[in-house]
Amino acid sequence: MDNQKHNIILLLGVIFTIIFTIFATMRHNFIITDELQKLSVNTLNEITLKQQSELNETVDSNMELINLLSISLASANENVDQFIIPEYASIFQSISSMNNIYIIDNNGHGTLLNTNEPYTVDEQTLQKVKNTLENEYYISTPIMSEVLNEEVLLLIAPIITNQNIEGYVVGEYNIAKFIKKFSISFENGHILIVDNSGDIIIENMPKNDRSAENLLEVLEDPDLTNEVLRNIMDRKPMSILTTIDQIALEKNIKVGQLHPLDFNEWFLLNIVPERTINNFTYDIMNETNILTSSIVLFLILLVIMSCLKQKNTYDAIHMLAYYDELTGLPNLVKFKIEAVRLLSSNKDKEFSIIKLDILNFKAINELYGYETGNEVLRALAEVVHNQDVENYFCAKVDVDEFLLLGPSEIFEELKDDPNLNSNKFKEAVSIIPSHDIKILYGRYIIEREDIDIAKIIANVNIAHQKAKATKNLYFCDYDEKFKKNMLKATSITNKMKTALENKEFKVVLQPKYNTITEKAIGAEALVRWIEDDGHVFFPDEFIPLFENNGFITRLDKYMLSEVCKLINAWTDAGITPLPVSVNFSRIHLDNPNFPQEINNILATYNVDPQYIEVEITESTILENELRFINMLKSFKDSDIEVAIDDFGYGYSSLGFLKDFDVSIIKLDKSFFSLDVNNRKSHIVIENIINMLKQLSITVVVEGVETKEQLDFLKSTDCDIVQGYYFSKPIPIKDFNKNILGLDI
Repeated sequence: MDNQKHNIILLLGVIFTIIFTIFATMRHNFIITDELQKLSVNTLNEITLKQQSELNETVDSNMELINLLSISLASANENVDQFIIPEYASIFQSISSMNNIYIIDNNGHGTLLNTNEPYTVDEQTLQKVKNTLENEYYISTPIMSEVLNEEVLLLIAPIITNQNIEGYVVGEYNIAKFIKKFSISFENGHILIVDNSGDIIIENMPKNDRSAENLLEVLEDPDLTNEVLRNIMDRKPMSILTTIDQIALEKNIKVGQLHPLDFNEWFLLNIVPERTINNFTYDIMNETNILTSSIVLFLILLVIMSCLKQKNTYDAIHMLAYYDELTGLPNLVKFKIEAVRLLSSNKDKEFSIIKLDILNFKAINELYGYETGNEVLRALAEVVHNQDVENYFCAKVDVDEFLLLGPSEIFEELKDDPNLNSNKFKEAVSIIPSHDIKILYGRYIIEREDIDIAKIIANVNIAHQKAKATKNLYFCDYDEKFKKNMLKATSITNKMKTALENKEFKVVLQPKYNTITEKAIGAEALVRWIEDDGHVFFPDEFIPLFENNGFITRLDKYMLSEVCKLINAWTDAGITPLPVSVNFSRIHLDNPNFPQEINNILATYNVDPQYIEVEITESTILENELRFINMLKSFKDSDIEVAIDDFGYGYSSLGFLKDFDVSIIKLDKSFFSLDVNNRKSHIVIENIINMLKQLSITVVVEGVETKEQLDFLKSTDCDIVQGYYFSKPIPIKDFNKNILGLDI
């Protein structure tokens, strides 16, 4: 009886133990599963926020460029089809991640910014552009690009003049490239961009899955779909979290994150099957159910193993979200987080941020292979990382670009080394014996208590861009003037065509004098840009820009035409015209028809060639000797005198005299900035003039500012002088009155 009672008690105890163990195990598993699932959702949330940030930054940066271009076009106050693409088009293209940019009018006709070629969009694209703006959006839904033959998003900015839309600036962003900004982070995951009605705009899904037509097909749960749609309508972020009841019912459960984007009232929805994230958690549950008799110890070991596995998964995702795969350095997202923390906790200290990259890194990959390029990056990353300095942080933010943040004093050695050939960064990348690798640096000194990391990074980008734009300068500090100069150059370029049409470019004349008689015998035509409001642009403000964008050729011909009109006015007034020299840019030497074009202008105004001198700088000729020889012959055949300006500026002057048959040479004014009382200066100048005279070349000296200089030149048999001693460049009306005695 006792044994039977004992057995019954034991059996009840075993049954109770089994029931308790099953209940405790299930309870324990549900709790662990719920916590791990929440941790996975938090990790997914971090990834989704990173993808949201990248999408917003990509759209914002590209739309900023599109809007800047549209504002520039609108401020130019001219037709789209007549707009001359600025020289900064290449800058727009190089810093933009868009695949294609074009400018069109309301009929779809315009220009491709990439090639500056005419381009007309099809009716479907034009309608898409207009419909998008009518819906008060600036990004279109996907459409097939005629240029790329691929699906693209259109980034659109209207060109508005006098409150009317005159055209559009449209950027095409490849859908495949856009999708890379939110690549799938989990197996069997779906990433969607949906509009405020819940319609799917863009979808990134596993290769073997078919494309979904609506949210219900993705979520596979009507209640969940309705809840997501409500949050979309209210523009609220949302976490899709599995409940224990759902697990018990073994539904097809989804885990995900919903976050609003900054554009078009679109949302980013990141959906992952719960079983994909917590696959190993289900393994725990299955093993536990099979081995319930092993009870507590075995279950605890399984839970510990699961926690370790979950931690490894979390660590892997964390590395992907915050670190560069090649070098192991933090990425831009991590840098922004840590930089704010570092600056916030050290507000009383002065910090600087450095952006550095390798000059022409693409060439290293092409010449020596990608593995060598990777070795260079890893070597540089190691030095960037191994800085034994307190309050220092660094990151690799692009292919070969690094950001360094630390106390200002640790970067002083970079500024103090003019050639930047001996610092630790330069030494790190010097692993290719036959290749001198250069590093470009931009620095921004952060104001105390400034923790606006977006502004800080934008400013160091400007400093780095200045280093790229400045020849033979590898280190640049942030310069507000550089940014303003870029905007000023764009403004000047946009105004130039209208200014030429409105005759805002004025001819001023600097008289030339016979050295002995001191009588005016000619003039040099110079240009001034005077706007209608009286604002004056001097040549050094616009000539370099015009030479870069080619507009200088039109301006030079305009100046010649104005001089021809002046010579005709003198003739009509009954006086013999004085010869006038007109400066021409080096760009004309690339045009084989240049001499004929000059002849055509003279013929148009019926001007005798003896009254015109074509003035070209010596350095320009030395770069194009063969072309100049042919051009010189053409001018001589037309009885047009060619004057060589700035003679003696370079080192090839003597050889120049031997090789070219020219009749007029203007000595560079730098000769006469020397002390004329210096015996060596006397000897150099006297012998140069004597040599030119022996070659039967007319000598013109510019830059004469004192009587002593004039007296000295009289003693050298110099032919012609000009300079401030006699007269500065003066308007035509003053020249006529003061030099010629005319009132016209």
